[in-house]
Amino acid sequence: MGMKTFIFKGLKTKHMAAGSGDPLIFLHNAAGDHTIWEEQIKYFMKTRRIYAVDLPGFGGSERPPSGLTLDFFTEFLDALIMSEHLYGVTLAGVGMGAGIALNYGAIHASRVRSLVLINTATFNTTMAGPSGILYWRISRKKAAYRLIKAASAGITLPGFAAGYCIKKQFKKGYDVPGGLMSHLVSLFTKKESMRVLFDILENFEGFKKLDDPLFVDAAPPSILIWGGENRVLPSWAGEDLCKIINPRKKHFLEGCSHLLMIEKSGDLNEIIEKFIGEKNEPAIL
Repeated sequence: MGMKTFIFKGLKTKHMAAGSGDPLIFLHNAAGDHTIWEEQIKYFMKTRRIYAVDLPGFGGSERPPSGLTLDFFTEFLDALIMSEHLYGVTLAGVGMGAGIALNYGAIHASRVRSLVLINTATFNTTMAGPSGILYWRISRKKAAYRLIKAASAGITLPGFAAGYCIKKQFKKGYDVPGGLMSHLVSLFTKKESMRVLFDILENFEGFKKLDDPLFVDAAPPSILIWGGENRVLPSWAGEDLCKIINPRKKHFLEGCSHLLMIEKSGDLNEIIEKFIGEKNEPAIL
């Protein structure tokens, strides 16, 4: 097990690869990296070929000057899959990563066996949470937004503010392990991390197609998993999304929030194992 480098459009990106068998790719949320999947990596690498990526702009991957759109991330994922000669992949994502997985599955259904969509970020589900308030405020003030974005390249989030943002991704009162908390804070406070997040927010209208039943209908079999106490993307927004994407299965887990792969790692592993163990065959090319 170790980190590998993949060059995409001149950017050095990092991903972890381990195990052997059918491919399973993990995609993290905004402001996260591959380490949030640590328990899933250890569990599934025994039976599958695991990839856990640092998306461009996050973790150990380089940041492009701009243009962090849903289609950009999807193009990156496709380039990685093609470079590894993978077929019949299962994509597992959380938040923005789940949105990327859904978009990829709808566009390249023949290459995907199944989708594991956890607390999926679409335009509608994101607007239902606290990020929606920020989006609407800055989108109505274009001039102010351009100034904020320009300044964000030189701004680093204070540690206490980063800690607050991270704790909002867990249920109230959850004791985040010290080492993990320090790592997540370091991701939030890394140079240009704010610019990356503002760039994604600026281009977030691209996620609207994930709320279109006609678009997502082309996606392969999916399971939708949501934290019952999600403080980032509320569970009622997840229920609404179910009506749009019509997943083969759904689970709303109580006692956890957004990063449920950490809070409920054992439960999540069992749910994923049962779902991907079913006969979800990719389409014929």
